[in-house]
Amino acid sequence: MRDQLNIAVADVNPSHWANFVPRAEPAPEAAPRSEEAEAAYLVSAERVLFEERGPFGTVYVLYLGDFFRALGGRTDRLANALHLMGDALLRDRMGSRDSYTFHSKDFFLIRLQERDAGAARIKAETLVGDLGVRAVGESYISWRAIHEREKEKHNP
Repeated sequence: MRDQLNIAVADVNPSHWANFVPRAEPAPEAAPRSEEAEAAYLVSAERVLFEERGPFGTVYVLYLGDFFRALGGRTDRLANALHLMGDALLRDRMGSRDSYTFHSKDFFLIRLQERDAGAARIKAETLVGDLGVRAVGESYISWRAIHEREKEKHNP
């Protein structure tokens, strides 16, 4: 299992992580006043789950930065709680051949051993959705909501 985790880390291109520069976070006591400010407290599935294809298969990268922002900022206690919550969820829901690791305090790297790429993507989206609902509740915007919004834009 340790080899699988090392391979998962090696499959992810670290240059992509340069895009995840921590943004200035609003003060926890500052209440959102506009739609733009309120949007800062939402966590969207399309912004937290990324797919990387490498020589040993597909690895899903779950970025936790938006979760921290939605919860009011990153503290050690919050980071530990989110890590434990994600760890428990992944341990309970993943198959015996699947693997994951926590990397760099802001990422879960997930490898799913599904034969069908579509099934693996759906499983990854479901795992992230469950964590999103547990961590931030109604502030989580699921893939289904994103797809429905896109359909409405194209078919008014």
